[in-house]
Amino acid sequence: MGNGAINPNLIGTKRQYKMGYKAKENIKLNHAPIAFRYEITRGEVILCRDEEARLKFVENAWNEYLDYRPIAEYIIRELAA
Repeated sequence: MGNGAINPNLIGTKRQYKMGYKAKENIKLNHAPIAFRYEITRGEVILCRDEEARLKFVENAWNEYLDYRPIAEYIIRELAA
């Protein structure tokens, strides 16, 4: 898997497990919503077969989320006004 993509079977978090995802399920994390990717990467890692790929995924997820968050907050404020 090139260009920073991560095999969804390589990582798992307690948060994913609590949300009902099982290890045998194929979770398309690369195409999941930005906020979801950020939230699951905040959880404790319970399985990782490729630490370098996981860290690259986490870095990309957090960078995208931190770029997206101010825009989402602005939209929510405008809708609430």
